[in-house]
Amino acid sequence: MTFLTHKDTADRLAATCKSYVRIFINEGNDVTTVHRLKDALLSHGGIDGLRVVSKETIEDLVEDIRKIPTISKLNNFAFHGDSIVC
Repeated sequence: MTFLTHKDTADRLAATCKSYVRIFINEGNDVTTVHRLKDALLSHGGIDGLRVVSKETIEDLVEDIRKIPTISKLNNFAFHGDSIVC
């Protein structure tokens, strides 16, 4: 029986990412900026299970966070559009 560690999983994903970058470069592109690295990782349909975000994207998400007062007091609810149903 083989057990995978987090390092094994990370190494496998890193190898896949390196392959995408290598293919992207072999197609005549360069990967000299983070934006070009993102392009390389998303090329050819992207990598299953990999989500690529940039600092700008994360900052945009932080601004869109809306807080719901006393939400922590609820334990059985569902979101329906803009409403919460308990």
